[in-house]
Amino acid sequence: CGTQDFWAHGGDLLTLDSQGHYRWYNVVTQNSLEHILPDGLSYLTLSSGGILYLLEGGLHCRPLMGQTDTRIADGVLSFAAGPEHIAMLKEDGRIWLCRADGSEMRCLSGREFPDGTRLDVSAGWVFATLSGGEVWSASTEGGDWSLAFDPAA
Repeated sequence: CGTQDFWAHGGDLLTLDSQGHYRWYNVVTQNSLEHILPDGLSYLTLSSGGILYLLEGGLHCRPLMGQTDTRIADGVLSFAAGPEHIAMLKEDGRIWLCRADGSEMRCLSGREFPDGTRLDVSAGWVFATLSGGEVWSASTEGGDWSLAFDPAA
């Protein structure tokens, strides 16, 4: 069975083989575990909190060494995981932020974004890129959104 896709974060690697099986492996500890994830998930990534995935508008997290999923949030259109935070674009057009374990959920207020906005999270910042190329940024500590890049300028 060949590898069809893979995701990496830190020393963790998650592979998807051609048979639809997911296998997590830590390159440092050499721990590993096969994961059976639900059919129909629409996006998946690794974070320091575990395996994050979208399923029917809900953001779920599965610990790397476990098989029990936690639903972190509902009404999620898209998300991005950073070193300490997860940013989510929700159906209300607002971007919500929480810790990698799903705690400390809060809204980054001051602006709404359309469906299709791409998110990115770095240490201390959330970025939202619109389909026209505008990039907006806000601190993970809160505060107003500011235009970081305008392709028309």
